[in-house]
Amino acid sequence: MSDVASSQPSIIARRIKEIRLAKGWSRQQLADELETTYLQIYRIEKGITEVSADALPGFADALGVPVASLYRESRAS
Repeated sequence: MSDVASSQPSIIARRIKEIRLAKGWSRQQLADELETTYLQIYRIEKGITEVSADALPGFADALGVPVASLYRESRAS
């Protein structure tokens, strides 16, 4: 995961948050699944930190979705 100077979360960050909320998970629950910190999940969802390509499979696995679903805007957006 790398720091970026972004004012808005990426599609991936928005999808991570959307899927997390749909599962009824807190940021801490997702962080626990990924063995990372609440702060890291917060930074990703706010667009402060970008998820690396290497980390995407872990997020997808933790959230129980295919990696490709993290790249698509939801129909509800």
